[in-house]
Amino acid sequence: MKNFSQISEALKYIDKHLGESITLEVLSEKFFLSPFYFHKLFSIIVGKSLAAYIRDRRILYASNQLCYTEKTILDIALDSGFNSLQSFSRAFREVQGLSPSEYRTQGYQ
Repeated sequence: MKNFSQISEALKYIDKHLGESITLEVLSEKFFLSPFYFHKLFSIIVGKSLAAYIRDRRILYASNQLCYTEKTILDIALDSGFNSLQSFSRAFREVQGLSPSEYRTQGYQ
């Protein structure tokens, strides 16, 4: 039961810090677990790897920003924790099936 609450807290931490660098080392240290055990536990409970989960949450955040703000795509990419427009666009297309500009133009919500 303690492990579930630690992963639940980790999920909350991730959502609050999407724009920052979130690494396995940071999270495992924060929750007093070895990186190997944290990653294994996270993957079992959440059903995907830590990196995939963080990427998906960042893309979801960016999707909302594309729909509800007038920020530039670059600003949204940087606010979402991506280091470059290219990496953001690649990840966005992989998850959403469209480029960020196509997503904004088509008005998805």
